[in-house]
Amino acid sequence: MDITALASLLNNILGCETKLDSHAFHDILILMAYRLIHIMPLNNSRSASRLENTLHLSLIAFITSFFRTIGGKLPVFPLLSKLARSAAEARLEEDAETQGMFLWTLFIGRATIFSQPDDVWLAPRIAGITRALGFCTWEAVHKTLSKFPWVNALHNKSGQVLWDKSKSPYDTPAEFRRNLLPSTIQFA
Repeated sequence: MDITALASLLNNILGCETKLDSHAFHDILILMAYRLIHIMPLNNSRSASRLENTLHLSLIAFITSFFRTIGGKLPVFPLLSKLARSAAEARLEEDAETQGMFLWTLFIGRATIFSQPDDVWLAPRIAGITRALGFCTWEAVHKTLSKFPWVNALHNKSGQVLWDKSKSPYDTPAEFRRNLLPSTIQFA
């Protein structure tokens, strides 16, 4: 089973009477996480391809969706967050498919490893990408996000909130930056 198949399975069984065996589910998660880390450990040098690096970090972030603390919160992964932020701030190719993947990266990152203060740079990036792709509604964004590993029950709520932040109250990334309180964040 691959990560996309896992996301699809989880989306299909939600609301059904079908139950997923918890031991099998945990085995799948552990195996997928192990494979992702084994391919390219986080503390080693990253792939020369920015696209591969971004996708790899995003898949790891997706897997962290299922890791919860005793209180039910997502744990903090400082190294993963730092690497993913660096990858998310890089410029990637401008074709629609790559931009769609990058959009998913930003949304999955916010649902898992980025925090609310990161919205300051996430929202303008999302606004720019969605504008370039011609997306005006959450439904259009969600359709693209669903092409990648995305579990509606886990990710839709934070995705919708981030979408709303990227659309309001600023029309452009420049206007968004002008209206921020003093900030040290650099935008490309």
